[in-house]
Amino acid sequence: MGAWPGSFAEYGIAKGSVTYRLDPATPLQAGVLAEPLAVGIHGVFRQARVGPGDRVLVLGAGPIGILTAMAARAAGAADLVVTDLLDFNLAVARELCGAVTYNSGTTAWEEAVTQAYPEHFDVAFLCSGAPITVRQAVAHTRRGGRIIVTGMFLDPVELDLTAVNLNELELVGSVLYDPWDFRQAVEWIDAGRFQFPKLVTHILPLDMAQDALTLVTDRTEDAVKVLLEIPR
Repeated sequence: MGAWPGSFAEYGIAKGSVTYRLDPATPLQAGVLAEPLAVGIHGVFRQARVGPGDRVLVLGAGPIGILTAMAARAAGAADLVVTDLLDFNLAVARELCGAVTYNSGTTAWEEAVTQAYPEHFDVAFLCSGAPITVRQAVAHTRRGGRIIVTGMFLDPVELDLTAVNLNELELVGSVLYDPWDFRQAVEWIDAGRFQFPKLVTHILPLDMAQDALTLVTDRTEDAVKVLLEIPR
């Protein structure tokens, strides 16, 4: 495989074996979410094996975190908790999948979670890439539970292996998806299973790609998913 050909272009080339047809009635701003949704589906159904009645904790309410929470709800999660520093994103998570949310920037949120869920969670998803969430996942996952690493950690992080050992925790990586996951994502979007377009808070023209990246990184406005519109 050669070098990555780049992105943010008007045209791209893809093999037919890795393309999927959207229903003509599906809005493109919903269809484009198939890729991140497939990441959530893969983590929930393949790596975490979430099932009916499970208690699920999602640490991080970016697009991947919210879509992971939506997939967990579809898998039958009974208790679904999402944390983040951004109240706007937490409100989106509540609206789209009925999650209970906690702002992890408040001082007493972990005590509140422990009081509300004293048996802890069957599965915790690391969806933010923030090092502190590793400790939080270990602290709030039940004995014998699973921690799924979906977020990308750019630097090495500390992990209390004694706690992992004594609580017999499973630590499972989850990256991207396979064809089943992607087909499932397209089917959900075509069927309107959730209000997927509500994740899209901004649509900018292609020539404002740098502005879109600045918006996401600097949080100059409330934003969840920012799309670039390709000229036709």
